[in-house]
Amino acid sequence: MVFVFEKVEALLRNFSVKEAAEHVSTYDRVAMDAKAEGFADIEAMLCAFAAQEKEIAETAKRVAA
Repeated sequence: MVFVFEKVEALLRNFSVKEAAEHVSTYDRVAMDAKAEGFADIEAMLCAFAAQEKEIAETAKRVAA
């Protein structure tokens, strides 16, 4: 049973790192592109998505700790 817990813990830890590094940076990058092209509404939406992704990553990190 401990082995399964360790596998889940490692999965959550890896997920939180990937979520924070890849998804948040992608949303931020695309949001800045939208801003540069004058799409403030799309920028706001993508920034909100990035904030949600960051919260998901932080929650997964806390659970894995």
